[in-house]
Amino acid sequence: MKRILQNGGLVILGVAAALLLAEAALRMMPWGHWTQQDPLPPRNYFSADSAAGHDIGENVGLAKFRLRECTLDIWGNELGCFDRLYLGEDPFILLVGDSFSWGYVPLEQHWGKLVEQWTGIRVLSCGVPGYGTKNAFLKARKVIERTRRRPQAIILRHCLNDPIDDYLHPRYRVVDGYSLEARSIADFSSGSIREQTEDMLREKLENWRYYGLPEIPQHPRWERVKRILSESSATYRLIQPTLSELKVAAARSLGLTTNRAGETLQAIRYADLPFRPQGELPWLDEAWRDHLAHLGAFQRWAEKNGMRLLVVLIPMREQVYPLYSGAAPRGGEGPTRRVREFLEREKIPHVDLLPLFQRHADRGPKRSPDARKDLYWSSDSHWSPRGNRLAGLAVAGPLLESRLVGAHHEADRLRTIREALESF
Repeated sequence: MKRILQNGGLVILGVAAALLLAEAALRMMPWGHWTQQDPLPPRNYFSADSAAGHDIGENVGLAKFRLRECTLDIWGNELGCFDRLYLGEDPFILLVGDSFSWGYVPLEQHWGKLVEQWTGIRVLSCGVPGYGTKNAFLKARKVIERTRRRPQAIILRHCLNDPIDDYLHPRYRVVDGYSLEARSIADFSSGSIREQTEDMLREKLENWRYYGLPEIPQHPRWERVKRILSESSATYRLIQPTLSELKVAAARSLGLTTNRAGETLQAIRYADLPFRPQGELPWLDEAWRDHLAHLGAFQRWAEKNGMRLLVVLIPMREQVYPLYSGAAPRGGEGPTRRVREFLEREKIPHVDLLPLFQRHADRGPKRSPDARKDLYWSSDSHWSPRGNRLAGLAVAGPLLESRLVGAHHEADRLRTIREALESF
């Protein structure tokens, strides 16, 4: 018995020593910065907005926003946009939308800034994370009213979750300086909406800070230990996604729902909604009709006020990488085609990025994208710098070719854009 205990102790010591060595090695490598809390914009980056629910605060000072692959400097300018100051440049292009329009890369690598570089026309980037088309419309009107200038063109990014964001509008509310989901779908079959009071949201925020979960878990001590490991151990952060996937897979196979698995499955169900067939969920069909009607209203308003609207269709990560985990129900172009056909019918200028992204993606077997050579971050569903560059080229060309904007040396600029696309 004594020998068994001794051998067991040696095994434990050996495992502990191996983990310490792995931790030390990771901290000396690029993965060392993974010992961060889950990426959240800093407190008070967002401010309350009576119409939109939340917006980027005006004149928000420099702060850090951490992703696994990089750390960004973020701020809010005098218009509540993540961009440098607007100095009255005329002409200019206004970019509105959600987190794809906001960034998730350093500002100089953002696709809006690259459109600015290739067209030679100032692009005022005013995307706000969590915005659907309704909020993007409100933001465009707000910025134009503040600048007292009409942009030559408005770029509206369109994501497949826009119909749901519009259905839940205003989806987010600012509590204690953080933007939190205040309206969510309570029942996916009926589309009933769950409203969260400010006290409920504050409690969720505290639970998230302490456990990394919006609700008090079944095993709070264990979840607290995992939260501490997530904040302090690069080794744990490296293996945690695999552990989570295994846990969700096990819960599914056993017909069980743990707190973490339930949260993940809920997120999956939201992402699957755009791909549900028409006629299956009446409330979802109505949400789509309202959403497309709002797109049409945005176009008519822009046209009435002498501005051109360009809608950019953003592909979901799983549409571009079909072998990505969870891609099976989201790999088709069905909802993208639905929006594209509406835009064609209404004669609304648009750019569909899905074919181009599929053409330039390494679509071979992989667990997740490699941010160094792929179009999306490996640990996030947003574009990497490479994806932003491709999007910038894909949008700058049609802006000039369709004469949505007028630029100096247009022929030279178009030639440069085409050559960059050919060699991408």
